[in-house]
Amino acid sequence: MRTVRFHTYGGPEVLTIEETPVPRPAGGELLVEVAAVGVNLPVVRLTRGGPDGAGVPLPHAPGGDVVGRVAAVGAGVTGWELGQRVAALAPTGAYAEYVPVPAALAAPVPGGIDDAAAVQMVRGGQVALGVLRAAGCRAGRASWSPRPQAASAICRCSWPGSSEPPVWSRRSGLRPVPRRPTRCGRSVPTR
Repeated sequence: MRTVRFHTYGGPEVLTIEETPVPRPAGGELLVEVAAVGVNLPVVRLTRGGPDGAGVPLPHAPGGDVVGRVAAVGAGVTGWELGQRVAALAPTGAYAEYVPVPAALAAPVPGGIDDAAAVQMVRGGQVALGVLRAAGCRAGRASWSPRPQAASAICRCSWPGSSEPPVWSRRSGLRPVPRRPTRCGRSVPTR
């Protein structure tokens, strides 16, 4: 299979495509046939030697956000079927045709969501959910989003573009919060 790796630190020019064996999932892992991979700042920093310049042992195949189909299931993993669509966070080797991922870091992708939209929710969804949790967003408490569908996707962990209507009160207990303008032109929740 083809895998993207780097043998020295630098910009995108250090990335190479190499032939490597197809991995096998270990216990607790899924093997994903990759359809889409997210590119994000941690990967860019990693190829440049990391934020502190220390880097990782070389050669290295960067990890990241992946979407694809389950190609194999490791020992002890239940609830997954071969061919099932999956979104996951791969610690290493994401930029490859196949990648093993911890089953605990994987989620099913519902029908009707394309791979490009699904891969955006792997890390972006985690960040958004963390922000909402840090802000105290809980069922029965107020939340606000300029796009109710986005709030639905974040708070209910469903996917943007899904055919489901927003779930403000019906399922999540969330409801829009009145907003007031600030001096900088942005608006903030009123409490």
